Amino acid sequence: MTICALQIKLSRISLKWTVDDLAQKSEISWSVIQNSESNEGYIERKPDVQVKLKSVFENEGIEFFNADNSYQAYIKLKK
Repeated sequence: MTICALQIKLSRISLKWTVDDLAQKSEISWSVIQNSESNEGYIERKPDVQVKLKSVFENEGIEFFNADNSYQAYIKLKK
């Protein structure tokens, strides 16, 4: 499953992380994270970044769900 720009931003905000926090934890540059959060086409062309970010978030208790006819792609944060 791929993750989208909205899910990246929602995940980061749910964890109360700054872009800098996520950059340190994922070892991905600040600018790539900003582009990933703001530009859907950018993250779709970066499968390696998607995998790394998804792994970091899942390790923190984030679950990802695909869009369907009723909902946009979304996340859940485990308690």
